[in-house]
Amino acid sequence: MAAIDIEQVLANPDGRVVINAKEFGRGVQGWIAGDLQFGGSNSFSEPLASQQQESLNNMIAKFQGVLSTATGKSFEQPYSALVFENSNYVWSGSDRPKFTVPMFFVALRPGDDVRANVLTLFKGVFPSASDEGKGRFMSPPLGYLPSIKGTDAKGTVQVTIGKWFQANNLVMRSVEPRFSKETVANGTPLYVELSITFEAYRVMSYNEVAQFFKQGGGS
Repeated sequence: MAAIDIEQVLANPDGRVVINAKEFGRGVQGWIAGDLQFGGSNSFSEPLASQQQESLNNMIAKFQGVLSTATGKSFEQPYSALVFENSNYVWSGSDRPKFTVPMFFVALRPGDDVRANVLTLFKGVFPSASDEGKGRFMSPPLGYLPSIKGTDAKGTVQVTIGKWFQANNLVMRSVEPRFSKETVANGTPLYVELSITFEAYRVMSYNEVAQFFKQGGGS
C-alpha cells in the first residue's frame, strides 16, 4: 500500500466509506482506496431466429429428400437458412446492479485494531450457526430474508461514499481483506486493504439505480 497522508485522509470527507446494517450495531467506516467500478447488464435471446431456422431446415431437408428420390443422388448435408429480419434480439431481462468497493482501514490511535472492522464485515458473508438440537443449523448472513411480496428484505446493507453515492438494499457477495505486515504498538496490523463486492437483492429499475448517485453532491 502506498504511503498514506493521514491528515489529508481525515480532512477529505468525500473519501469516507460507510457500510451500515442493522445487524452490525454501528456503521463500519473506512476510506476508499481506488476507483469505483459499477456494473449492469442485459440478457437477450433470439426466439424467432431459432424457430425459423429449425422450420426452414426441416423444409429444406424434406425438399432434398424429394430430390434424392427423383434423381437418385444423396444430399448428406442440409442447407442452413435464416431470414435477417427474424434475427432480432428479444429482451429477456436485466441483471442486478453490482459493484466492488476498494477501501482500507488504518489504525489512527493507540489501541486501534483494524481487525475489528473486518470481523464485523465478515458477518455479511458468513452464516451464523446454532448448536440447538442434534445438528448444527446455519442461518443466512445478517439474517437475510426477502419478504413474501419481494418488496423488501431483512439483512441487507447500505453503502455510502462521501456525498455522491448511497446504495441501499444490498447483499454482500464477497469480503477480501489483505492485512499489512507492519504492526502498531499493540501488535496488530497497521492497516488492512479490502475489496468488497455488493449486489442489489433484486433487479432494480433505472430510477432506483439513478437514486444511488446523489446528484449535485448533496447529502
